[in-house]
Amino acid sequence: MQTKEYSKTDVENMPLGRLVLAIKGSKYWGNENRDQQLRDEIAIIINKIVENGLIYCHLLRLVIVSCDLPNEIPRWQRQLGEPEVITSNSKEETAGKTFLWGNGSPEATYGVIILPESLAFALVEVHDELNFRNRAKCIFIHELAHVHNMFFLLRALGPFTFPMNNDWHGIRNAIARTIYDEFLSELIASIYLENYSIDDETLNTGNFVSGCLKRIELSISEYFKDGNILTMWNYSSAEMSSLFNHIARAIGFLFSLEDYDSSSAEKFYKEINNISPGWGGIVCHLISEIILLSEKQTWQPGILQGLEDIVEKGFHVVGLYPKYDNQGLKVDVRY
Repeated sequence: MQTKEYSKTDVENMPLGRLVLAIKGSKYWGNENRDQQLRDEIAIIINKIVENGLIYCHLLRLVIVSCDLPNEIPRWQRQLGEPEVITSNSKEETAGKTFLWGNGSPEATYGVIILPESLAFALVEVHDELNFRNRAKCIFIHELAHVHNMFFLLRALGPFTFPMNNDWHGIRNAIARTIYDEFLSELIASIYLENYSIDDETLNTGNFVSGCLKRIELSISEYFKDGNILTMWNYSSAEMSSLFNHIARAIGFLFSLEDYDSSSAEKFYKEINNISPGWGGIVCHLISEIILLSEKQTWQPGILQGLEDIVEKGFHVVGLYPKYDNQGLKVDVRY
């Protein structure tokens, strides 16, 4: 099934309050009105979370269901002038992607969500013995929460900009901003999650952290062999961003638990601390700083300084010490 290939300009011509579903997938959607079933399910989910306070979700103009995310996501990144990067979850799957751009007024701010076809299948699947439908619903809610949170951050802190690889202050700020967005999005989505425990989250996050740290260590090791610091820096800083984002999502899940208390945080901390004592400390600092931010009544530029400082400490833990000298950014590497 193929529908129109929408562009940034098409989205900007869609009026506020209108939501378009574009399916670029298999013939499955043409059978038994499944495309309409998906439209109905998406509308039900959006209405529910808007009723629960995510009022900015109405900025979403377009939902794309694609069987080719490795090409669809970069196509939108090119249109929006963003780096062509596709992130994945702890199982190395791309669960979805949210874009939001505009000037901060509802009428001129636009949201697009891209979902993999497999996730859309699960949203309308009747036979669901393994509870895939609930997981798919929570992933979609996570992406919807991004629309809400990105708009809040846009109005509070200004447009998000992707930093150059020699802009350390920009890198710190971008990671800090994304940490809080990922935390809030997972906090909201996890409220609806069923049959998933703190033990599951702790294990998955532990595996992800361990894998990231090993890849960064290998990248630094290769740098000492070939001397290519630019390759190492680009790769390692991207891995660090993924690492912080995943930990932020895990903290969001922890905070969503009805029985969340210090023992929940302690279990999570111990798992990460067993992998890396340095990162165990980072987790403690992140939890404390996120609690402080969540209690803020007003936001203004500079409010993410605490998170930015934690990001810098994280880079130090893996052996990367970015700093400026009279020639620009310099990265000391300690292995």
